[in-house]
Amino acid sequence: MKRNEIIESSVQDKLKYCIAFHEAGYATAIYLNNKAKNFPSVFFQIMLEDLNSKPEEDRDSHAPHEYRIAKVEGGRLITTTPPFISGSLHKSTDDNDPEAHLIEDYMIAFEADTINQLIGPLAEAKHVADVDDEPFDQRLINLEALKNYGGDTDIALAVNYVQRFFTYRQQQDEKLHELFLAAFNFINDRANWAAITKLANYILKSNNNVISAEEVASLVDEAIMSTERSRIASDKAAILFVDDEVNVLNSLRRLFHSEHYVTYFASNGVEGLRILQQNAVDIVISDMCMPEMNGAEFLARVVMQWPETTRILLTGHTDMQSTIDAVNKGRIYHYCNKPWNNEELKLLVRNVLEQKSR
Repeated sequence: MKRNEIIESSVQDKLKYCIAFHEAGYATAIYLNNKAKNFPSVFFQIMLEDLNSKPEEDRDSHAPHEYRIAKVEGGRLITTTPPFISGSLHKSTDDNDPEAHLIEDYMIAFEADTINQLIGPLAEAKHVADVDDEPFDQRLINLEALKNYGGDTDIALAVNYVQRFFTYRQQQDEKLHELFLAAFNFINDRANWAAITKLANYILKSNNNVISAEEVASLVDEAIMSTERSRIASDKAAILFVDDEVNVLNSLRRLFHSEHYVTYFASNGVEGLRILQQNAVDIVISDMCMPEMNGAEFLARVVMQWPETTRILLTGHTDMQSTIDAVNKGRIYHYCNKPWNNEELKLLVRNVLEQKSR
């Protein structure tokens, strides 16, 4: 395979994953959010097509969302605007006015549609952040940034909503922020993200032309239940150990084997972040000196995304500045020198868990 063909293949693979997560996010939101709000069922399905079957001239890597390997069809609670809707929040403040109630019901449904659609590009943005080992941070991923993740139509819907119902710019901006935050929080929920990931992988592997709403519901429910079972099983405290030295991880594994904890082990920061994305963890114990992402950088990402997880640093460094950097960036609870004292380390863990349980 020629180099340019390899590059093109790599771009297409990345594009497929981006689109799969985008549409999986939207479909998951339609099912879960509408169900949670007791909205009536709406028709939707995911239409699939093989990107490789498209003629060469129809492929445009600079406009990735002009075509799709998958696209959610349907799913909107509101498809047309009733003629009585005007550009203000309410035409009447009379509680007995049936038109006012209709407008309010319309607003609730329109908001639900808007949040669901914003979850699509946000899911794509989170996938890209995970692949690039970047934090998924609201300060970095804002409403405007979603245009980079195929979110032009979704943003237009949100803007259309606030302009239709809210007169003043400040009201519009506040409502846009509220809708975006609701979508962002949906993505940040561990169970929801597990469901989106499961559905995205199913989209990528499916040989069918259509994934029905019933299939989506089954996959999403299975992922949610699996996450819940993991949460229940982890009534035991969970500890993640991160170190690039195999013998260190083996020593920690032996040390905590007889303790009543759920333990996870990662050989680098990237692997550690993936474990955290998939599992509830109470304590992270990380080495300081690791290639590519050191302990300070790793724990800084942990505190940003999982602030409730207690962070402990293992350091064999004589350079106190490195430890200070880790304390400042990762806001670590404690640090231990390597080699550690076994009983002291176990006591430290017990003390942390006792404090967390208070």
